[in-house]
Amino acid sequence: MRRFRDRINEGSSYVLEICYLTKLGGGRIVQVPVSCEDWRSKFNLLHEALYKYGHLLRLWLRRR
Repeated sequence: MRRFRDRINEGSSYVLEICYLTKLGGGRIVQVPVSCEDWRSKFNLLHEALYKYGHLLRLWLRRR
């Protein structure tokens, strides 16, 4: 994680970027389940999907 410190920001797509770069570098990725019961959140599934997959697309295009 130390080598990716500069990639962490206030958004959430940095997690996908770190996973992507780790996999490219031959690293291992593990899934850790997390439970959150904060019902105040106004999570918009469509917005999150477009945001995260748009970021992944840009990463993929950069590597080509």
